[in-house]
Amino acid sequence: MDMVTEPERLELHQAMRGLIGPGAANTFMELATPRNWDDLVRVHQLDAATDGLRAELKKDISVVRLEISDVRLEIADLRTEVRTGFASMQTEMTVLVTTEIRRQTQWIIGVLTSLSVALIIATVL
Repeated sequence: MDMVTEPERLELHQAMRGLIGPGAANTFMELATPRNWDDLVRVHQLDAATDGLRAELKKDISVVRLEISDVRLEIADLRTEVRTGFASMQTEMTVLVTTEIRRQTQWIIGVLTSLSVALIIATVL
């Protein structure tokens, strides 16, 4: 169906003014859509579409909330893993440093003992 052009609407308005009077013709033209009838939507159709969109949006929001909850749990798990990893690394570093200090202390004691023995022998001879 072709749309009615503005000149055609004006022609209809003028013809109706002659038939039913200017007031009634104006009222009729206000009520007559200037667009294609296929483009019109009834209020109940809009309400149904809005209700459907609203329900879909609520469902999407619920899904997003669940996903956010899952992400929060994953973050909490990662924090625990990181803390556990750092504690483990701290323990390992403490053991390594303690072992190395003990080894170096033993080496220094050995060197000092050797030097002391050498000094004693040198002073005795």
